[in-house]
Amino acid sequence: MASRPHDILSNKALLCRLPDALIAISYTGPAYVHTLPTDQWIAQTISGVSYDTPSKPSALAIGNIGTKIPIGLMLLRLKNEFNSMISNLSNRQRTQWKSYLFAIVIDGWQWNSKVHYRPVLYRLVKPLGSTRIVIEMKPRNWYVDRRVKVIMSPSGHLHDSELKHLSSDIYGVPPPVALSRMADTIQLVSSRSSLVGPHSVAIWLPPPTRRYAEVHYIPGTRAPDQFPVAYSPWVVGPGYVHAPSEIVGDYSDQIGNWKIKFVHPFRSTGGGSVDGQRRKGPP
Repeated sequence: MASRPHDILSNKALLCRLPDALIAISYTGPAYVHTLPTDQWIAQTISGVSYDTPSKPSALAIGNIGTKIPIGLMLLRLKNEFNSMISNLSNRQRTQWKSYLFAIVIDGWQWNSKVHYRPVLYRLVKPLGSTRIVIEMKPRNWYVDRRVKVIMSPSGHLHDSELKHLSSDIYGVPPPVALSRMADTIQLVSSRSSLVGPHSVAIWLPPPTRRYAEVHYIPGTRAPDQFPVAYSPWVVGPGYVHAPSEIVGDYSDQIGNWKIKFVHPFRSTGGGSVDGQRRKGPP
């Protein structure tokens, strides 16, 4: 039997505001940890939030939750919780995880107490054949006096020549142009793979002095009236957790004095709404 998508409305993105960092998080590998979607497991692990009905998290939770620890401790928490989860599995379940490659990729900005900021790139990786996850990071000066580009794609979706072309095509152009070209590439892959959807979510992180970030929902349809609802990823900050939501109309929010804008092409003349998205369990 051919593989087919299980949840066409899910995405792998998280936007996270920490006391000393603004980062985007994504992952590759199994789509579920226990019975939770992997992105939801990551969000709940780093924020401390939990839901009475995990399959229908409320769109917005505020209070004594969220990201209150610096990025280094957050990485350790993810690592320790994952390794603890694996150690409590049955032998059969551990064998299954051993056969998977699993990685959480984290990039964005980090700053110190003097608000000197730098770009950062971290990975938490569980290699094939292992049941332990480890933290990897680029050296602190990886970006100094160099022209650096970091671009990745799951194996088998883009030819090397296509990935190289995309890398050149988005370098040095304004962010909206780069986002559009990356979305076009996703739609190209979707046209030849039943496992890749045409819609995409992108996170834009300007330098942190602007105290601003954008989440872009880019639909695979050119006819907004056929698909008027936009979708968002997890957004986590101090005292704040925004679950994946269905959005109608313009929408933005605040995490403290940081503005988060949700950008999509569907404009509403009759108001708008934000509703938490129902999450599917494992197949």
